[in-house]
Amino acid sequence: IWGQVNREIVTLVAPGTTPASTAYTLTGSPALIPPDARSFSDMGVFVDDTGLNYFLSSADSNNIQINNINAGTPITIGTRDGALEAPGMFKASGVYYFIMSGKTGYRPNPNKVYWATSLAGPWQGGTDIAPEAVNTYNSQNSAELVITGTSTTTYIFLGDAWDINGTDASNYEWLPISVSTSAHTATLQDFSMWTVNPNTGMLRLSRRSGSKLKPTFQASSLPAGLQTLRLMLRTALLEVQQVSFIDQAPLVGNGDKQWVSFKYSVSNVYAGEAHVSVNGAAPINLSELNSRAGHFTTVPVALSLKNGANTLTFGTTAVKGGEFEAHLEGIQVFDDY
Repeated sequence: IWGQVNREIVTLVAPGTTPASTAYTLTGSPALIPPDARSFSDMGVFVDDTGLNYFLSSADSNNIQINNINAGTPITIGTRDGALEAPGMFKASGVYYFIMSGKTGYRPNPNKVYWATSLAGPWQGGTDIAPEAVNTYNSQNSAELVITGTSTTTYIFLGDAWDINGTDASNYEWLPISVSTSAHTATLQDFSMWTVNPNTGMLRLSRRSGSKLKPTFQASSLPAGLQTLRLMLRTALLEVQQVSFIDQAPLVGNGDKQWVSFKYSVSNVYAGEAHVSVNGAAPINLSELNSRAGHFTTVPVALSLKNGANTLTFGTTAVKGGEFEAHLEGIQVFDDY
């Protein structure tokens, strides 16, 4: 394990084959980077197929650095390119792809990708990894995961979906990366629900059994004491026909757990909670599953749906004396889990 203590890179080694149950000890001499009076952060590790290992950092006033950290090899400072942070790297077809973020604190920005055929550069590109307007789908790069499978190699973007205040309400945005070896670009694939086989590397999109909804309502506009909405659902096309408490055509499940994605927002994340109940069971607090409700609107929830008819109830609970509105824009049901 490589880590940093007081700006010095140290190596920790655990004897034996069960590192989780043994004590780690320091090995070798610590190394100091960068060679100036400033600290570094946003650390990452890149393991090259050449057998060399590199420490990535946002250092010296948020300049990106690449440092060789192989045992017995001097740490060298690599490429710098402006006020950037959150470095992550992967290699595809002999080309290095370096994803990084602008420096905007906890506010998302369009993350960029640079490429080079050598870590020494020159680095080219600086293209967006997602449409500029979506600000990397409201996230910031953390690292890239490469799954080398028996059928294909899959590259995955591991992003941090920060709460604007940097609190524990932050979440994650993990998406597959489409790599163009001819254009030297890396583009996030904005799939709403997907899985990857760790053995084959193959991606699979979850099967949808319905369509997204567009109608909007305000839970706080209901009569006093009626803060729960019973949605009228259809099987083929899930659609809110009107705001009502009359039972309508139920949702048909397959008798197992299924992913149900709720697209909603709230007026104030601190003024109340949104929740959902299945067939009259105890409500599941959506904000506990994604406490960034109001900042990040799509929340996937694993629900146990019985075979045949099911009734979903969406509702809100406001804090005492608070005003709280929930806007439900749509529900997407998936056949698998």
